[in-house]
Amino acid sequence: MMRYKEDDYIYGSTRVRAVAARTLVGENIRRSAEAKDLDEAFRIFDESGMHVPEGDIDRALSDFIDGTYKILDETAADPPMFNFLRYPYDCHNIKAAVKSAFRGTDPARLMFGRGSVPADAIIQAVGGRDFSALPHHMASAAKNVIETYYHNSDPGQIDSVMDRACFLDMSETAGKYGLIYLRKFVEYKADTVNILTCVRLIRMNAGADSVERFMVPGGIINNEQLKSVFDADGVRERETLLYNGLRKTRYAAMKLDASDSLTVIERTCENTFLDFIAGEAKQKLYGMEILTAFVILREAEVKNIRIVVSGKTASVPAETIKERLRTYA
Repeated sequence: MMRYKEDDYIYGSTRVRAVAARTLVGENIRRSAEAKDLDEAFRIFDESGMHVPEGDIDRALSDFIDGTYKILDETAADPPMFNFLRYPYDCHNIKAAVKSAFRGTDPARLMFGRGSVPADAIIQAVGGRDFSALPHHMASAAKNVIETYYHNSDPGQIDSVMDRACFLDMSETAGKYGLIYLRKFVEYKADTVNILTCVRLIRMNAGADSVERFMVPGGIINNEQLKSVFDADGVRERETLLYNGLRKTRYAAMKLDASDSLTVIERTCENTFLDFIAGEAKQKLYGMEILTAFVILREAEVKNIRIVVSGKTASVPAETIKERLRTYA
């Protein structure tokens, strides 16, 4: 089991708190949603310490997150321990490289530079069919999806297989350190993803067999519990059965209802995960929880900025934009 000492994170915790204090987008995001137009929203972002040039929003936000991960590397006593934050980027990059290989296109513009494996190394791995440099479970999955794709040409299967492998690698990293926090991180992330996925499958009138294909591992709500909701007759009845089951778990506070829109359900699932991240960090003077929250909450801020910019560009009412925002206690 790998070693972890909270004392090693005194400097890192102090630094990221100082950096976060200089950028208060999260505290002003609702103001930007209420802005009269896009220009005013940009001014609010600037006042909050986040410069988002109107002509190059994607680059500015990408650089913001890249800088966040750079700070993580500079402050973490054991950077590889935080690979559980990078694995989703690895997963995205592998999927992009595999799909591009079959299409005969260049995946470079689709890749992120925040994974545990450099993007160009992933492109080379897929091209040379040598996955030894990739995280264990994603390496095996990448080989399998390439072989499977030759037979059924289903890009959706690439996504589902790689997503499950990503969560297995996250769980494996959590197990190496034996930390309750890491285990709970994976549990909350997996469960909130699976709850939303289950609702989507119910509303698509999919069968119980779809659970095994699309659910990711690592949560406290197992596949059998999710499959059981499909025993009910009718979409609304299945969804109600799902929510009744959640009321007996740590997710009772979500208070979902079958009349909720998918937008509301997606936001509630993501906010539940963010509440866990923010809540754990608030309880600590220093530790990996604070560095993790720094990264996760900054990623949420970027998502909110995109929601506001997209909404203002399309002249969406302020109340509708605010309904879509990700928040945390």
